[in-house]
Amino acid sequence: MATGRYNGMKRAGDWVGQPVELARDVSNSYCALPQGYRGKVTQQNANGLTFEGEACDCCKVAPRITRLSYFDVRLAV
Repeated sequence: MATGRYNGMKRAGDWVGQPVELARDVSNSYCALPQGYRGKVTQQNANGLTFEGEACDCCKVAPRITRLSYFDVRLAV
């Protein structure tokens, strides 16, 4: 696992636009996503990262979770 303040990135803003997968199970009042779910980081701000998942095959809904730590995601290979 990468270490450092931004989980291996030099700057916090370097996460924006990167394809990532979740390093742990995460949830909010809208959805619950399992570890390994793929998507991309769409924003970074003082509260953390905004993760937007891949759209569901059946309903085409793309879940979004905000305020994630840099250690809640890892780069997708």
